[in-house]
Amino acid sequence: MTRRDDSLIGQIVAANVVLFALTLLAASIAAGLDLGSSSKRWDFLILALAIVLTLCTNLWMLQRRFRPLESLIDQIEAIDPAEPTPLDQETYFDQLSDGACVMCRAGWYADYPSPGGFFDAWLTCDAGNDPNAGGFCDPAIDRLIRRAHEVQIRDEEAANALWSKIDRRIIDQAPIVPISNARNPSFVSKRVRNFQFHPVWGPLLDQIWVR
Repeated sequence: MTRRDDSLIGQIVAANVVLFALTLLAASIAAGLDLGSSSKRWDFLILALAIVLTLCTNLWMLQRRFRPLESLIDQIEAIDPAEPTPLDQETYFDQLSDGACVMCRAGWYADYPSPGGFFDAWLTCDAGNDPNAGGFCDPAIDRLIRRAHEVQIRDEEAANALWSKIDRRIIDQAPIVPISNARNPSFVSKRVRNFQFHPVWGPLLDQIWVR
């Protein structure tokens, strides 16, 4: 696979430098700055400093946002699709548990009707490599998860807002890439009565009767 010659951050820096030069030139012309005057030169320097500070802050923020994506792209580009390495099921899950695979496909079903059922097992420092294959660990997010569990006991709406915040923070770091959300429909006869579906265990067979 052909690798990129430049990075996303490099492209952003180049674009921002060009924008900086054009902005400074346009602002100088619009303000009518006469660089032959000492006071005007000071105005020009202050304007240039303000733009430089804005540029640096912008680059710093963008670098933080793009760093996980850069890492993901580098890992993907290290994989050669023309020479796939076949793995048997046992080896695959051993590598998944050991954190040895660069990118692995895995799935999870809720064992408890709460977002914490996903976050606790997959995305906390105490989860270990199985099933947290990526070894993701962010103490700040762990604290938010514990807080969400505490709040959920007495205020479900506030807890949901916290879970959403946690979800966004994790996705920003891209330790996992959600690709699907499974559904398990149940087909029943017209004669079935009192059909009940549990969000974790599925159809409650002991509650069903047939006419």
